[in-house]
Amino acid sequence: MNQRELQDRCEAYQVDKIMQIQAWGEQAHEGSFVLLGDSLINRFDEHLLDINKEVINCGIDGATSQTLYLVLDSVIRMKPDKIIFLIGTNDLDDAHEFDCLDITFALYNMISSISRQLRAVKIGIMTPLPIDESRQKTRARNNRTLKMLGNEMMALKDELNHVEVLDLFALFSDAQGSLIDEMTTDGLHLNAQGYERLANRLNEWLVSF
Repeated sequence: MNQRELQDRCEAYQVDKIMQIQAWGEQAHEGSFVLLGDSLINRFDEHLLDINKEVINCGIDGATSQTLYLVLDSVIRMKPDKIIFLIGTNDLDDAHEFDCLDITFALYNMISSISRQLRAVKIGIMTPLPIDESRQKTRARNNRTLKMLGNEMMALKDELNHVEVLDLFALFSDAQGSLIDEMTTDGLHLNAQGYERLANRLNEWLVSF
């Protein structure tokens, strides 16, 4: 599927954010830190991060790994120092039903493209969070598959030795492997307490990343 076909499948609110990111890419933001992913990124308050860098939030509500191809060139043109991905959950909903290999292959391709053009960039991947299956389970998306996807992403570190991976599945799992109830609004998205936990772990991770 080419980029025109991909964008034609996007909702209007997604196109608006894609165009905003493309506008940001019209000029370099050297030394910046780009967050790239779906609604869990888009709704993240970047002011929670304790870093002395410009943070550019390139999250897109409802984005799949395929959606990110529409903004990849724009992100590369920004020339950031760091790029962090959080993607994959929407690929596994009933509307798309990509499998774990499709998602990790897309990530591999995007990271390879970034690395060829931005030699010094540091790239991180955050694994998908668990869900509350009683509220969010679909035919393709469940915690077993999300954990498997996270394991596939962690394996990318062995193939792309300049990539770091942060396991969010473990960070947000309760004793049953479900998304911690106190951390979510609907069994999928995070509430303020959830985002605070995410920000705290990110701040710890970024010290050595």
